[in-house]
Amino acid sequence: TAEKQDQIELLHLDLDRHAVLESSPFTETGEPHEVSLRKDEAGIIYGLCDTCLYRIRPGTAQREIVWGTTREDTENHIYAPGTIIGRRFFFARSHRLRCIDLPG
Repeated sequence: TAEKQDQIELLHLDLDRHAVLESSPFTETGEPHEVSLRKDEAGIIYGLCDTCLYRIRPGTAQREIVWGTTREDTENHIYAPGTIIGRRFFFARSHRLRCIDLPG
């Protein structure tokens, strides 16, 4: 028999019913950063993996990649999430503070 592998997923929860409404596995983008979810002024939630910035489609567990790089391009990997100021998502890459312009 095949062993079940642990899989990291983004979950859309209904807290009133204690139910999982939808899940979305993190596969091609790598693992998400802990405590990386941030909400912008419009209420859209963004998150980070080493290789991408994504936003969550409201009311779902589906992610849309806003910015990304390859696993091989380690110079552009995201190390630590920052904050959203205006339409920019700030993050750290090694000793550098960087930002990504968010879509309108």
